[in-house]
This record gives sequence, structure tokens and C-alpha cells, in this order.
Amino acid sequence: MKISKKIILISVLLFLILLFGVYSLIQRSKPKKSLEPIPFFSPGPTSSTFSPDATSAPVPKEMEQEKKAQESYAKDRQEFLSAKPWILKLPLKSGDYFISYDPENDTLLITLYYSSEQAKSQQTEQAKANALAAIKSAGIDSNQKMEFSEILFK
Repeated sequence: MKISKKIILISVLLFLILLFGVYSLIQRSKPKKSLEPIPFFSPGPTSSTFSPDATSAPVPKEMEQEKKAQESYAKDRQEFLSAKPWILKLPLKSGDYFISYDPENDTLLITLYYSSEQAKSQQTEQAKANALAAIKSAGIDSNQKMEFSEILFK
């Protein structure tokens, strides 16, 4: 029994030495990476695109379009938040409801949870009352379109 343990140990050591040797040969055959520093900035514009009396560097057309798109998004977002300031309070959640907003359909999505089929109607009515109270306390307009769903939650 002791001899087989020694053979296994020697075999494992020889395998590891062989593996290390192969790894070393592979590493030596790879080309060395240059340690040259990466330029901090690219060369300046050519004389055809830059004039010394210009006050600012030329901006590519794509950057201008991106800037306009970002400004438009910021304006639209601000208008949306002005019309619906309560949106930042969502989602509203508790043990018996979860309320989120669907901007595509301009609808509040209200999921009511109940824990037993026998008391489903009683539990969902209580959850609906709690959800509507939370909506009112969050300052959400009571005329806001709402979509209810129910989930058995055990």
C-alpha cells in the first residue's frame, strides 16, 4: 500500500513539472509586448481643418446630433416629470400590493396579492383599498388610468 502511494505521489510531481515546462516554453514563444508609453493625446488637426484664429476646435456632425438628442431627451423628461411628479415615488409596494407605471400606455399597473383561494375576494378587496390609499397619499391623480391584476402569493 505504501509503495502505490509513493508511485502516485511521484507521478503527480512529474506531471506537474512537465506541465510547468510546457507552460514555460509557450510563454517564451509568445512575442514580448512593447513597454512604450501610450500617447496621452493624439496629434492635432492638420492645417486644412484648423485655422489659428479659430476660437474652438471643429466638432464632428455626430457629436452635434448626439448633443441635440440629449438636450431633447432632457427637455422631454423634465416636461414629463412636471406633468407627473409622482412618478419618482414609484414603485409603491407592500405585502399585499405592488404598483408600477407603464409609460407606453400611461397606466398604473397594480398587482394585488392574496394568500388563499377561500379568502381571495376579501383579501383582494383589502389589498385594493390599501393600494388606492397609497396612490392617494403619493399624490397620484385619482383619474389616472389603472390596470389591476391578482396573484396568489404563498
